[in-house]
Amino acid sequence: MKPNPTPSIQRIIWIRLMPIAFALVVFCQCLLNPAIQSVANPAEDATSPLGFLALFAGGGTTNSAAFQVSGQLKDTNGNFISGATLSVFTGSISAKNIPVSTSTSTNATGRFLLNLSTGTTKITVTSSAGSALGNFNLVVSEDSVSQTTDSNSQFNVSGVEKHELSATVTFPDDSAPSLISSVPANGDISVPFSGSDVIFTLIFSKDMKPDTISGSTITISGGSVSVNAISSKIYVVTIASLFSKQSYALTLSNGIKDLNGNSLPTTAINFMTAMAL
Repeated sequence: MKPNPTPSIQRIIWIRLMPIAFALVVFCQCLLNPAIQSVANPAEDATSPLGFLALFAGGGTTNSAAFQVSGQLKDTNGNFISGATLSVFTGSISAKNIPVSTSTSTNATGRFLLNLSTGTTKITVTSSAGSALGNFNLVVSEDSVSQTTDSNSQFNVSGVEKHELSATVTFPDDSAPSLISSVPANGDISVPFSGSDVIFTLIFSKDMKPDTISGSTITISGGSVSVNAISSKIYVVTIASLFSKQSYALTLSNGIKDLNGNSLPTTAINFMTAMAL
């Protein structure tokens, strides 16, 4: 009688291990396959077809910033747009138009600073009151930056510049100076004479350009004006040829400028002279 054919223990073990060994080989090949890697990490290989499919599905990441870009927003009348929110979107290979960064806001003089990647970036502007003001595009390359504004936007973009990421960007001082004090004060109805003259002391909010403050930028009807600088902020104005008990307006024109070239808004000091002694 022939013995029953019984598989050896070694053969049984080998049969059971074969599927596990095959799975390990396939797994290792997948890890080393560039196409599979492009799906697992599409940001590193966004040019592969599978990587693009992963981005399309939302698995990709946005581009890294390449430069800082600064600029300024003004309304159609030339006024600074302060406190506006700039929502930033990129025209990258992402089919979902994922924001490159969240948002930024303009400062008191409409200045903004963004970290952007190269390529075209769409920016939506919302006013501080929440109103939509329109859109503009920034086109950043290794050599330059340019911008285009949608025709229906309620603002203009100016002063666009590109900076290295490592640079410290300082905005110029765009704020207008103001007259913070005059002695005698605006509205005084009994301004005294000093001899035959009336003397005003003017104090400005910022350091002023002395050559812009003179009898040609500070005027009064019926009188003559001379100016002496006490400091870069304090000026003494002497007015001759005025009559007593008369109303006058001393006018400071926008030709008066601070050291950065910002103009003083036209300002009037209304007063009445006292009785001459």
